[in-house]
Parts: sequence; C-alpha cells; structure tokens
Amino acid sequence: MKRTVKYGLHEYCYEAEDLDHSIIPPITKEDAKATLFTMQELLQARNIDLYLTYGTLLGAVRDKDFITNDLDVDCYVTDQQALFDNLSYLDEHGMKLIRAVVGVVYSFRYDRFAGCYIDLYIRSIPFNIWALYCYQHSVSMCPRKYLQDGEILFLGRTFKCPRNPEKVLEFWYGDTWNQPIAKSDKEYRYTVASHYYYRRLKKSIKYGIQYLIGWYHWRHIVKKRKNL
Repeated sequence: MKRTVKYGLHEYCYEAEDLDHSIIPPITKEDAKATLFTMQELLQARNIDLYLTYGTLLGAVRDKDFITNDLDVDCYVTDQQALFDNLSYLDEHGMKLIRAVVGVVYSFRYDRFAGCYIDLYIRSIPFNIWALYCYQHSVSMCPRKYLQDGEILFLGRTFKCPRNPEKVLEFWYGDTWNQPIAKSDKEYRYTVASHYYYRRLKKSIKYGIQYLIGWYHWRHIVKKRKNL
C-alpha cells in the first residue's frame, strides 16, 4: 500500500508493509548480517552514524551474535533530517522503506534478502520535562548517561553503540538481561519509571474520554428510540 511520510517541508512516498510481529517469521543470521553491514556502509557514505540498540545490541554483548529467532535488526540514528534526506539514496541501493513513524522509527527491507528488515529508531532530545536528563529513544525516555557514544566489535566489524552497553541493557531488560528467556515470558519496559506511568495515565484518560463520549452518544440514541 502506498503511503507518504512528511518531515519538515519534505515528503516521501513509499510502499508500506504491515509489520505484525505475531506472524513475522524469524530472520536468519546470514540475512541479518548482510542487512546490517549494508545499512552501515550506506549510511557511512552519507556521514550518518549507525548505532546498535535493543535486541541487536543485546545479542552483540551477550551472545556475540544475533539472537536466535529474532524478528529484525535494531539500530538507531541521531540525525533524523539526514536520514530523511537520504531515503531516495537508500532506496536506490536496495534499502526499501516499509514503515515510517516520524520521530520514532523508520523500517527498511533489503531487497536482496526479503525475509529480513531493519528498524532505525530515532534518538532525539524530547520537548518536555524529560529533556532535563533523558534522550527520547523511539517512544521511550532513556537517561542520557546510558546513551553516550561508544563502540563494540560485532561479527568482525566495529559498530557504534552506547558507551557502557551492559548498563543500558540492564536498564532496558532488568538485572537478568544476560540470561536468555522466551520472549513470551516477560514484557519489558524501555523507559524511565516516571515516563512509563505518565504514558499509562495519559492513555487511561484518553480511553476514559472516549468511553464517556461513546456512552453519551449511545444514551441519546436510546432516548430517541424510546420517543418514537
């Protein structure tokens, strides 16, 4: 399905995919490696830094490889404008944009390995109270001290990543981050506690308003029917 994403004064049209994790098959480590290496090379050619994050960083630190049965490759960038300006360049070199949520994530499928896609999350400075000590990372807030620039050797190549990856992995996955478990065993939180509860409260208020509006609407329909 054709979609258009807008950022600033520019827009980009792409063929979108529905990335439903409940039906997406696991990637092969060979496809994941080729996709990651190619994306790094393409972004480096445009002076855009690529950082390992989430499950890919977890695999790099804990397993020295991609996590078995993982669904995608996880990275982040810090310059969303540069990434957006190079969407056509990436497309020309086989990296097809398949999902775009401005300020959150851009997903690409490498056309040589159709069974694998890579998420490029956006790390930015939030425009709210959490900006005092956090970066926005995807939709979460992560303390800046955990996302300072560092490097890691992964599959024979040097990648950028958070300076102390063990610390940020503990923050994201808890004290048992280095113990593999089934994905269905636990739902992880990737954000500071204050932001987590703020989002829960905001969602509860939203649903409450929607419920009240719905209740008000149906109450008047029932009254009209009774008056017929």
